[in-house]
Amino acid sequence: MREFLIKHANNEKASFHMPGHKGAEFFVRMGYGVPSGPDADSAEYLSLQNAGIYSIAGHDITEIPGADDLRHPDGIIKAITDRYAALYGSRKAFISVNGSSALIMASIMACIRPGHKLLAAADSHISVKNGAELAGIETVYVEPQVIDPWGSGDRSQNTDKSVLAAPGSLAGRGEEGSLSIPGGLSAESIAEMLDCDPEIDAVILPSPNYFGIVSDIRSIAEEVHKRGKILIVDQAHGAHLKMFADGSLPAPAEECGADLVIVSTHKTMASFTQTAVANIFGGCVDPADYEKKLLMLESTSPSYLLMESLALNAEIMEKHGAELAESWRSDLDWFYENVKNIPKIRVITRASIIGKSDFDDSKIVIDFSGAGLTGENAEEILIENGIYPEFSTGSIVMLLTGIGNRRRDYEILIDALTEMVSRS
Repeated sequence: MREFLIKHANNEKASFHMPGHKGAEFFVRMGYGVPSGPDADSAEYLSLQNAGIYSIAGHDITEIPGADDLRHPDGIIKAITDRYAALYGSRKAFISVNGSSALIMASIMACIRPGHKLLAAADSHISVKNGAELAGIETVYVEPQVIDPWGSGDRSQNTDKSVLAAPGSLAGRGEEGSLSIPGGLSAESIAEMLDCDPEIDAVILPSPNYFGIVSDIRSIAEEVHKRGKILIVDQAHGAHLKMFADGSLPAPAEECGADLVIVSTHKTMASFTQTAVANIFGGCVDPADYEKKLLMLESTSPSYLLMESLALNAEIMEKHGAELAESWRSDLDWFYENVKNIPKIRVITRASIIGKSDFDDSKIVIDFSGAGLTGENAEEILIENGIYPEFSTGSIVMLLTGIGNRRRDYEILIDALTEMVSRS
C-alpha cells in the first residue's frame, strides 16, 4: 500500500477528489509542517521530510491518562466538540471517527420511535437504509425533483427514475442537448407525505446532494416543524457552507432550521478521511439519547490521529476560515470565468440552477457530451494529465474542490480542458 500511495502522490498534479485538504502541502502552508528548529539542509530536516507516515506514528496513542475518552469526553476531546459547536452555532456537537455514516445511523436510532417511520429522500446515502434496519423502523421514500440544468425546471414527470440512484446515474438523454440530474426535495412533496402518514417521526435528506444541488431547507424545516416532526440534514458534502458568510454559496442547513446536521469535515475541509461532526439544534433531539445511540456504533479504540486532524481543522477554521473562504471563492470565480472560453463543454452554475433548486458551485460539474466524450472517457484523459476527479457518470465528470485547492490547480484544469476539446 505504501508504494501505491507514494506513487500516486508523485503523479497527482491537481486533486479534485476527497479529502478536502488535498495533501500535506496545505498543512505546511497553514504552519503545521516540519518544526522550525532544524536547518533546511540538515540531516535532521531531511529525515523529518522523508519520514512520511512514521513522522506521526508517535501521535497514534490510546486513552492514556490525560488523553480523555471519546465515549465520555471531559477533557481535550470535549474541547474539540465545544469548538465545533461554536463554529457551527449548535447546541451540542459530536465528533466521529467512523465517518458521517455512524452519525447518520445514530440520528435515525435516536429520532424514530419503535413502530414509527422515517421519511427519506430516495437518493439518500446507504447509511440511511442501514440505520433504519438497525433501528428496526420502516422507511418511506420521497423522490427528489429531476432537473435539466440548462432546460426548463422539473423533469420528474418524463424522466427515467433510474436517475435517482445515489450517487446518481444520469438518465438517458432526451431531446438533443437535454440532461437530467437529481434535484432537491420540495417542501410541498414532504408536507404531502407527512400529511398522508402520521406515523412518520422524522425526515432526512442529503443537501447538497452528490451533484451539488441544495434543497430549500428553510421551507422544508417550516413544513416539518409545523407537523411536530424532526428534520435531519445529511450535509456531508457541505461542511464548508458555514464558512461562506458572503452568500456566494447556498445558506447552510445550520442556519435554516434543521434540528440535526451531519457534516463530513474530511470531504471539503481539512480533517482526515473518516472524520465527521454532528450538530444538534433546538430542543427536538435529546443530546444524551443521541450520544447513547452513537456509542453503540463507534469504535471503542478511536484513532487519535483522526481526532487530532479534527482539532487542527477546527483551529484552521477559527484562525483562517474567512481568508481561506475568500481565496476559495476567488479561485472558483476565476475558473468559471475562464471555462466560458472553452467550447464543446458545459459547466453547471448557480445561474443555471436558480429557480429549480440551488447549487453549491464548489463542486465543478462538467458535461462533455458536446465534445463527444463520455464522463468515463473524460475522467481517463484528466487522470492521464495528473488531474483526479471525484467521479464520472453518463457524460458528466464531477470535480470536488476543497479548502486545500490553490489557483494553480484550477489553472492546470483549464489547460487540460482546453487541450481535451481541441482534440475532440
